[in-house]
Order: sequence, then structure tokens, then C-alpha cells
Amino acid sequence: MGFEEGVVVEPNGLEVQTIEEDKIHIVCRCSDGGCVPFQLTCDGVAHCADASDEEAGYCGHRTCPLGWHQCLNKRCIFNNVTCNGEDDCGDNSDEKNCSCKDDDHFKCGSGECIMKKFMCDRDPDCKDLSDEIGCPSVNCVQEMKDTKMINCEKTMVCIHKDWICDGENDCWDNSDERNCTNVTCQWNEFRCLDGRCLPYGVKCNGIDDCKDGKGVNASSDEAECDTNYCEKHQFLCETGVCIPSNLRCNGISDCTDNSDETGCQYQCRADQFRCKNGDCIPVLWQCDTQPDCPDLSDESDHCRDRACGLWEFRCNSTGRCIPKGWVCDGEADCQDRADEGEAGGCAPTTCLPNQFQCADKMCINRLYYCDGDLDCVDGSDEEPHACRKNSQCTPKQYRCVNGNCITRSQMCDGHDDCGDNSDETTDECRKELCDKASGRFQCKNGVCINETMLCNGENDCGDFSDENKCNINECIAAPRPCAQNCTDEKVGYTCSCKEGYKISPKDNHLCDDVDECANRPCSQTCHNTLGSYVCRCVDGYIMKTDMHSCRANSTVPAKLMLANRYYIRELTLDGHSTLVAHNLTNAVALDFDLMSECIFWSDVTAAGSSIKRLCKDTPNATAEILHQNTLQNPDGLAVDWIGRNLYWCDK
Repeated sequence: MGFEEGVVVEPNGLEVQTIEEDKIHIVCRCSDGGCVPFQLTCDGVAHCADASDEEAGYCGHRTCPLGWHQCLNKRCIFNNVTCNGEDDCGDNSDEKNCSCKDDDHFKCGSGECIMKKFMCDRDPDCKDLSDEIGCPSVNCVQEMKDTKMINCEKTMVCIHKDWICDGENDCWDNSDERNCTNVTCQWNEFRCLDGRCLPYGVKCNGIDDCKDGKGVNASSDEAECDTNYCEKHQFLCETGVCIPSNLRCNGISDCTDNSDETGCQYQCRADQFRCKNGDCIPVLWQCDTQPDCPDLSDESDHCRDRACGLWEFRCNSTGRCIPKGWVCDGEADCQDRADEGEAGGCAPTTCLPNQFQCADKMCINRLYYCDGDLDCVDGSDEEPHACRKNSQCTPKQYRCVNGNCITRSQMCDGHDDCGDNSDETTDECRKELCDKASGRFQCKNGVCINETMLCNGENDCGDFSDENKCNINECIAAPRPCAQNCTDEKVGYTCSCKEGYKISPKDNHLCDDVDECANRPCSQTCHNTLGSYVCRCVDGYIMKTDMHSCRANSTVPAKLMLANRYYIRELTLDGHSTLVAHNLTNAVALDFDLMSECIFWSDVTAAGSSIKRLCKDTPNATAEILHQNTLQNPDGLAVDWIGRNLYWCDK
């Protein structure tokens, strides 16, 4: 079945992303000839199967077209979505240096503009919580009727006494975590002036993580930092982070600001085209009418006289060269469709009687013709004039798969009214059963009616619940009925939550913070915040550009360690091997702890199994037996290098 217009399929082929129709700007950005919406290129997510829409050589140097705003991370967004209070760029740069439109708005310390009526409502709307700081004081003991509840200094939040100095910013102004002298940080953590403990890796990273000063340089985690602290074999990013020098100009943005790929002269591969400014782009992007080089050199006058290779087909209208395997494959790759016509030597396509032929000669199942979904690549199966001509169903009717029309009330009534039973299929009935998205309304007595019957002066529900509260906007009533977002309906209203929050199971008017860390979105450590979360890396690792994954910040060469039952070898990438342990019985599972430089493995035998450890500084290279009692067949083993635990599975 096809997808609706404005829907983009994610690379896994299972998920879809909806994009507003008036904001779709398609570009053929993929090196394999595929097309993606322009706003999805250089967004940190690979939408092309070969990830060519995220190549650093293109993303690091491109400029946004007229009508678009260029983010600091080089992503392009529409001009009209800047300064709207939402992080459209992904790095929040579209919300910086914004001015509020009128006196009814409040400018957050983090740059967003919110309505003043949302200030001091005990619901943080600013990302830095500044709309809830400096509010009138409250009497928490009297309000909460609990003598153990205390006031915060600058917010209206009430907290329990036990929450003081627990490492969490419960007051939102961090007053419950100041002057905590009894807080002891872990060995791999850094202590802020207010007593909070943060991973040591955030110190001197150019980001105000402690938030205990005015500006980045005044915060305790960024104080006394040497701006020239990178070693000779390292490169200093503009953010202040040091990365190995061999990562500079490697075509990958290792610095979060892409500064390691600025001013690079890349050596282009055989399957790439070199722009005049030195950038490398896939050769298939050359002469495709879409400028990919910043200097437009891939679409210059040479395209008209360009000669194609022996195994390529030339599009005469543009001069583009495409692989011959793309000719007569049912998809038009040339702008004038020459690769799918007589010029390409394509035989006329004949579809089966139960199929519909698209304008580009592709065949689809006739059941998908005029079904509301775009199944033809060119959309010819949903051409409005043809579909209106071939369908006699009114908006109040349901169109069966076989083309018959029945009333909506006949759907899912237990009878085959269509003749092909499509009105009684499980999927359709599940959608129709009081599903608001399909235009259904559930009365208080449980009856389901069409939303078109609401507020029509007739008792369609039988209990008048479809006529009560008509033309009343509950969302503007005081006090506000919803904690966050409120949508007025014909009858009643619907509460929803902002991103990072969910409807409370106890009260569907309230919103609870979503603990994103429970789904383990970070490769190392995760810190949940109100409405969001922050990924951090432990010492010795730096954050990758996806802001979720960490990689080693080291120049130590990679090595492969393998076990062959009787010995354990260490193999470098150039093929050099070293014998680490030998005279083993049957080494099965193997893991390595980088922090202690110790090898762990399981020796499995019929007589008895054991788990052993061998460390680099062990005298005489003698293995230590960690566990052997009650073991039978420990064929899986893993070192938890963060929690400092050892796990194994035993059959």
C-alpha cells in the first residue's frame, strides 16, 4: 500500500515522518539517484540509503538558498520558523538573538519568547526555566499541609526536606543544591561550586554545564581552562575540544561545530567529482540540474559537451551520465525521461488486466488506483480529475475496494455490504471504532457518531452529549483546564503535552516529564532534564556529532583481540600479532577492560569451567581465576566498564 503525499519513509523502511505539504522541497540528493526533501539533508540523520545526504564535504560548506535560514550546524530551515520558540535547527541557533514581538511576551534567558501569562504558573516554558524564577513566594507548609515541605528561593516550587543536597535541581533555581558541603563526587566526576557532581569530561568543553556563573567563562566547569591545552598530536576545535590530529579533514565532522573540516582540500575518490573549491561530491550529482558545489562548478557549461563512459547512458537534456543499469528500470533518472523511452531502447510496458499503468509505465495493483495513497512514483494513480470521474461516492459514503459505495453507518456492522467484505475487515473496523482521526465522536453513553453530527441541533447520541457545551472555548477559561497545550473541540477540549512530556496517567489534564533516559538513548551516560535529556561521555571519550554517541578521544591504535580455544592473540590493523595467553583448554567468551587493561575470558571444559583474568601489569603474565564454582557452560561474558561489573551467561 502506498504512502500519503507529504510522508517521508525513514531509512529503516518501517517508520515515516510527516512533512507539511507547503514545506516540501524535493532534491535528488542521494548518490544512488534517490530524492529526499531538502530540509532533511544535513540534519544528522541519514535519509539516503548510502548516507550521502550527510556527507561532511557537502554539509560543511553548502549555503542555504533564498528563503531559507542557515543554522550554525549548517542545516537549512525555512525563514518563517526562526524565533518561534522551537528548536528547529537541532542546535537551537534559530532561537538565538530573537526579539519578542510585543509587550505581552516575555523573553527567556535562553532566547525564546513566551506569553507573559505563562510566567510563574509552575509550568516551565523556557528551556532555562527563567519564566519560573523570581516569582512571588508561597507558603509551602500551609499549601501542601505538610511540615516537611519547604519553599525554594526564587521559584514557587515546594520540595521535601529530604530533597536538599540530593544532586537534583528540584527547585529549578538550584537553590536546593547550593552550599552542599557533604556532597562527595565520584572519582570520574567534577564538582561545581554549587555542589553538583558532573562527569569530568564536561570540564573545559566550551559549554556552561554547571550553570553557576554569568556566561560560559564564568561557570566553574569552564574557569581556569587553558585555551592551548591540546597536545602536539591533537587539533583544537573552535568549541575548545581537543581531537586527534588524524581526524582533521577526514570527511567526518568530529568537532561538533564542523571546524575540523573547514578549509580542507579533499582527495576525491574515483567515484567522486572535485569542485573547483576542492569539495568532493558523488559523480552522479554532476550535471543533474541541482547545484551541489558551493561554486556551482558541477553544473557549469561543460555539461552540454560532457562525454559519458562505456557503461553509462547520457541524458541529452542535461548532460548527466547515469549507469546503464538505471535504463529501462521503471524509474525516470533523466530530467526528460529519456532513459525510460525510445532513446533508452525500452520496450513498451504492458500491465496485467488487474493492474494500473502509471504515467511512467510502472504497474501497480488496480486496487491501489484512487485509494487516496500515492503508489505511482509520479502520483498519476491519484490524479484528481481521473479519480473524481471513476468514483461516484459522496463524502458521507465509504468507497469499497471493489469500487462500490456504501453509507458510513454500514461499516463494521457485521454485514458484508460491499460485496468484497472490505467494509468489515479488521484493519478498517479498528480505525472506524470511535477513532477521532477518522472523524468519529464517542458519546458519554458509549455510542459512536460522526463528528459531522455534532452541534446540529439533533440528539444523535441519545443523551444530548453531542449538543452540550457547543461553541464554548474551554481553553481560554480561567484557570486553564490543561497544564500545557489545549485544543478546543466542537464539544469539549483535548489536553496534550509539549515534546518531552506525556499526559499524566493520574489526571489527563496534567503532564508528566518523560524520562527519556529509561530508553537508553545515550551510548554512555544519560541525564534526564525537564522536557528533555542530555547525553554525556566519560573521561577519555568525546561526543560525536549525533550528540548521543561517544567515541574514544585517543591516538592509541586500534587492536583486535581474538581467542582460538588454546590461545589469545592481539592483532593490529596492519596484521602484526602478539601472543597474549597460551596453553588454554577451551577459551570461548572474551572481553577487554580498557580502564584496567585486563582481559577476561571463560575456559569451558567437561571437567569444570572457570572465568579468568589477565592484566597487563600482572607479574609473570599469570592468569587469575575469578570464579569456577557452580559454572557449567559460560559461553557469554561482558565487562561493564562504566558500572565496574562483570556479567556472564551460563547454560
